[in-house]
Amino acid sequence: MPTTLTEQLKSRLRISKPVKSLSAYFPAGTQYFYAYPAGESADFINHVSPTTEELIAARAYGCAGPDISVVAYANTGQPVIEKRLLDKLGIPQLNSKQVILLPASITPSLTGIERNDAILKALKACTRQGRLVMAQPFLSKSFISQYQIPPHITSWLNDKINLSSILMGVMVPARLATYSSSAQFIANHTKLSLPYVVKASASSAGDGVHICRSAQDVQKAIDQFQQINTTIIVEEYVSIKKNYGIHFGIPHSANNSIDILGFNEQVTSSSGKFLGGIIEPQTLPTVLQPVVTYLQEQVLPRVRRMGWYGVGCFDVLIDEYDKPYFIDANFRMTGMTTYHFMRAAQKISVPLISFSGSFKGTQEAFENIMGPLAGKHVPDRTLQIIALNHHDNTWGFNAALMLPNFSRRAKEIELLLEAGIRSPGLTQLADTLNRSSL
Repeated sequence: MPTTLTEQLKSRLRISKPVKSLSAYFPAGTQYFYAYPAGESADFINHVSPTTEELIAARAYGCAGPDISVVAYANTGQPVIEKRLLDKLGIPQLNSKQVILLPASITPSLTGIERNDAILKALKACTRQGRLVMAQPFLSKSFISQYQIPPHITSWLNDKINLSSILMGVMVPARLATYSSSAQFIANHTKLSLPYVVKASASSAGDGVHICRSAQDVQKAIDQFQQINTTIIVEEYVSIKKNYGIHFGIPHSANNSIDILGFNEQVTSSSGKFLGGIIEPQTLPTVLQPVVTYLQEQVLPRVRRMGWYGVGCFDVLIDEYDKPYFIDANFRMTGMTTYHFMRAAQKISVPLISFSGSFKGTQEAFENIMGPLAGKHVPDRTLQIIALNHHDNTWGFNAALMLPNFSRRAKEIELLLEAGIRSPGLTQLADTLNRSSL
């Protein structure tokens, strides 16, 4: 009997072997920018800080493969971060010909429309026409020729209002209401019965998503939506037992089969924001088998026929009765994509738990904390950093703990926090470990 995810799906879903990089899904010469427009000025809700945006783009360093260049921000590459530090901490690097750094003038102090304009101008200068792939593309008409995939296709697929259409209405929460503007939702919200989930349709990473169980939760949504003007959707509330991400790849060549890259448990805050993920060396849970079958046999072939290819992830909730619900579609890299590729390339071990963190202090102090855990040549290496930046004596990073049992994970989290690592996700991750009995 098949025992692994790949083995279970190989015979019936045409999966051949673990895929190790983005290069399997995009043509040679692709220039990949894992980034989002800066907030509502581009009709997209993005509330992450510019420093976090830098780390997001740098995640692609770890999974680009041999044929893709990565567009990233100046503060994630040399000479801002010296090669010696990257080498010592085992952080993924690409050769200089594969890295396209945006100008250092695009700093965290640049926000909103000004930031979008500066990034567009820089991309126009440093990328080639027809080569750029962007996680959430700018829709400026003057920039369309830069893209490899028509940007309106990616934008449509990533818009939450279209989820039911993508999935043909199968395994999705009931849509309770749709409002053409934030103001319309605010004017009519008293007609809705709690609990429910309200979402800004064009958003990511939990931004613009509010799980409303009480009047206080609704007021938080109203407070945010008063600041924006976008389509709002309201869906039924699903009582969550598990939250999974199902990762997929659609190759640009129609001769190559569509792949399921892996799955992970999602770690989110009570409001639905993504904090990290858990990958275990386990078989595909029975409850996810019909989900994966439906994606590979029905949904993803339809997406391919639309003209889209690349990597992405569907977020799937499992309720208390083991019923699956698709709640979001991400037709782009996600916070877990790099880890799935690095696992396939045998560069990291599982089980792993991903998280984001920061440390304020000198480079020497940062090395002293991270070196014994993440050091490239440490015999019992337990931490893999995949992205790093540096601003005003603060080191930001994305990383994963690679530990086999709860007691060691809990101890490592405790050591990191005591050493001065700041991470909103670590406490939540420890709590999730306890509840999940991993």
